[in-house]
Amino acid sequence: MPSFKSLFLALPLAFMVGCSGGEFPESSAVVDKFDYDLKGVSLHMVNYEGDAFVFGQKPNLTKIDGETAQMVVLDGFAVSETPITAEQWKAVMGKDLPSGYAVSVSFADAKKFANKLSHLTGQKFFIPNQQMLEYALNSGKITTDKKLKEWCEEMVETDSDMARTATAVETFLSGTKSGSIGFRVALNTHVPCSQEIIDKVEGNIVREEGPFKTGYEGLQGAAFKMIAVKGGTFKMGGTSEQGTRAKDDEKPVHEVTVSDFAIAETEVTIQLWLAVMGSVPPGNDPNSGVCPVVNVSWYMAQEFIHKLNSLTGRKFRLPTEAEWEYAARGGKSEGTAFSGSDHPTSVAVSSIEGGKPAMIRTMRPKSRGIYDMAGNVWEWCQDWYGPYSEESQVDPRGPLPGTDKCMRGGSVQSHQVACRVSNRENIPPMNVKNTFGFRLAL
Repeated sequence: MPSFKSLFLALPLAFMVGCSGGEFPESSAVVDKFDYDLKGVSLHMVNYEGDAFVFGQKPNLTKIDGETAQMVVLDGFAVSETPITAEQWKAVMGKDLPSGYAVSVSFADAKKFANKLSHLTGQKFFIPNQQMLEYALNSGKITTDKKLKEWCEEMVETDSDMARTATAVETFLSGTKSGSIGFRVALNTHVPCSQEIIDKVEGNIVREEGPFKTGYEGLQGAAFKMIAVKGGTFKMGGTSEQGTRAKDDEKPVHEVTVSDFAIAETEVTIQLWLAVMGSVPPGNDPNSGVCPVVNVSWYMAQEFIHKLNSLTGRKFRLPTEAEWEYAARGGKSEGTAFSGSDHPTSVAVSSIEGGKPAMIRTMRPKSRGIYDMAGNVWEWCQDWYGPYSEESQVDPRGPLPGTDKCMRGGSVQSHQVACRVSNRENIPPMNVKNTFGFRLAL
């Protein structure tokens, strides 16, 4: 299977790989020096390990004007702890600037500083690109000034340069010098992003072999239960009981075999999210612990799962689309239109305009004891969204690559028809909404 980094060019709207601007040093040796003496003036670099984050999104999950939110994978890098100061400027360039940060410096002059600093230290410094700068500015590890924009290495029009804060981007004519624009320097540390993080972004599935442990406790009182599901073969898609309600993307009906797996009894709750992550996404009431957590993107769900696995030593993941439908159907090829009934009012919290998700276990469960697979909150699946094939499949995982992720089950705000067992939705993985949640699988 191709690696994530070989895929990013095919996915310009969903993914980017962050790399430094300017030229890299010929040496690929790991950089582990982060403190430099510039003729008696110190320069401290803050080191960042490789990571993935949603670029173009403010900490409150709203979009940054002028950017397209997309997942970015960054290899290890370091940036200066503060914007370059007048003292540091003089030590490197030999010229005085007004005290404080080195402002009223054009982007071209900032690059000259980085080049001279490189010759002085033997390291290859450069101006950080947008992805590095946004990640660092939002990290809480560096000194920031909300009134100060910072130059970033970015390809824009030939007569333009780019500067930004943590939450805003602006383009200036080349040669611009302003008292409100400064800059930092960066280093490529030559430490690649871990395969574990890349797997998380790609959606690679690491399966846990059964028998599956079903009860989990000790997470600050946030216990949860997994339901073991015996694998089997079923007809997936708009089978006969769906009638004319089946949409085109539910066809053709095809035979699918799934291996043994386990799926959570309920959606992940606010209480469980809080116990693992330490805080909840906006729009969730920490005192409503028995309600599903919402305003969760696919990527946020992956981050939760990563931390949960670290705490438990298990291999939790999202269910595949096939596993989700198999569990919702009770393993039957044809049965009920909704999970557990042909009558949605008995199994689905739905059709409430502007409604908020109900407490878990509000409606009666599926035969295996799995709750709320119809309505309440939409549930993320592991797969990239794509068309079905007529061919029989074993443990399908959707196309790779893709641009949207699959969601299943409908929500409290959905019309009843959206809560059908075979209904599919395709949503960009960075999107959040007050009806987007998820459940765990093993």
